[in-house]
Amino acid sequence: MQPCAAKKSVRTAMTEVDRNAPLFDLKAKRIYVAMEHVAKNKPKILKKCALPLTRPRCVHHIVTDLAFIDVTPEGLLLREVAKGVTPEQVQAVTEPRLRIAPDLREMPV
Repeated sequence: MQPCAAKKSVRTAMTEVDRNAPLFDLKAKRIYVAMEHVAKNKPKILKKCALPLTRPRCVHHIVTDLAFIDVTPEGLLLREVAKGVTPEQVQAVTEPRLRIAPDLREMPV
């Protein structure tokens, strides 16, 4: 359930000396990934990442143009949706199943 497209953009933005070496050492307590939700009409939030991971299971929150999602041990929790977007529309472009927060709200502008 890693947003692997964000990892790809970091990987391509940096010069790689050794493809097996980690690109960076993450020591942050909370990691947010900001990304577009869809690229070329395909979801970017996937059940399983096809790219090599620098550090698996390290993301805590995903912020996209459509939603704010928490990454929890139980799966993805939809916390906020963009104005005019429904939870069903977000689920339609998200590969893993989303749980809807009981206090789901619209993203503040």
